[in-house]
Amino acid sequence: MSRLVAIYRAPQSVYVDLRKQGGEWYDWVVPTLLAAAFWAMYNSSILADPQDLTNWETLSEDQRQMARDAMAMWQSHVWFSLPLVNSFASLAAASLVLVPICRWFLRREVTLRQMLAAKSYAAMMVIPRWLLLAICHRLGAVNVAFGPAALLAPDERNDVVGQILVGLDLFDLWQAVVLGIGLGVMSGRDPRAGIALSIGLWITWVVLGALIGALPTAPSTPV
Repeated sequence: MSRLVAIYRAPQSVYVDLRKQGGEWYDWVVPTLLAAAFWAMYNSSILADPQDLTNWETLSEDQRQMARDAMAMWQSHVWFSLPLVNSFASLAAASLVLVPICRWFLRREVTLRQMLAAKSYAAMMVIPRWLLLAICHRLGAVNVAFGPAALLAPDERNDVVGQILVGLDLFDLWQAVVLGIGLGVMSGRDPRAGIALSIGLWITWVVLGALIGALPTAPSTPV
């Protein structure tokens, strides 16, 4: 519990303690579960009747039935299973990638257990975002963004530049900084080196995601 609280005010002390103690399974399971739980809480706050869709009147009966089926599935389990599965999958993938990256760029030996702990505690930084999004939704706000995308109209967020600005979320930046501190401490380097590496990886991920999303899709071939 002390680490879960301290990660917000003194993240370096948390990672120093983890490096000394070695870390246990709960040092990556519990933070990940907490982040997933707040994500699921936000999902539960946006569950609605499919008839609330703005284009409901323009849909055909088949399309309306598909919308009803999708909402029923979402209400039954997707709202919590999606955050749970995605959070642990993201943790595993990121940790596996961070091990060779730290060894290559920071020139230090790190373990998978250290990277799991570094990434999972950093993921706690997105919990305030889910809380704020849930509050904004309850207040009737739409198209909320915590970053430069807040200056864009919804239809301006679809091109490459718009997607990049959407990806530059302040809470993700916070997460990248905290993760960078963890990388620096776990590798025995100056935390500033870890922060620079983490932010560089985050920006690369945002740009690549926007570029891939902008690739044209092949037209479907009628059967």
